[in-house]
Amino acid sequence: IFDTVLVGLSLIDVGMTLFAAESKQAMNLTFARVMRLFRFVRILRIVRVMRFFYSFRLMIYSVVYSILCLLWVFGMLLFIMYFFAMFFLHGISEHFRTYYEDSNGEICETQLCSELQRLCGDVFHMVLSLFM
Repeated sequence: IFDTVLVGLSLIDVGMTLFAAESKQAMNLTFARVMRLFRFVRILRIVRVMRFFYSFRLMIYSVVYSILCLLWVFGMLLFIMYFFAMFFLHGISEHFRTYYEDSNGEICETQLCSELQRLCGDVFHMVLSLFM
């Protein structure tokens, strides 16, 4: 019943606000805002009841407190991917360099070289290729 009254008062508040905007008159419906405050207090009562669900609260706290460790894991994975991206980019650049030296200064235009250039042309694309 309380929620129905709040919804009804909110609809009246919106209707009066629209009516006041059209007729250039201001109406004061601050009592509806006080009712919203009571609804917030009601939500806080639900939080108080949550202490009876000890195992659920324990799981929620475990997830919240493990977020920092999760961020460190993502940082470590990004570092490992960056390390291998640099390692593979060095190998790819050596491939292009040896091809350039062996072919008397011609640039590699084979399908393999174009795919390497497209997928592994810079660090961002190399990390993205490793991620995929």
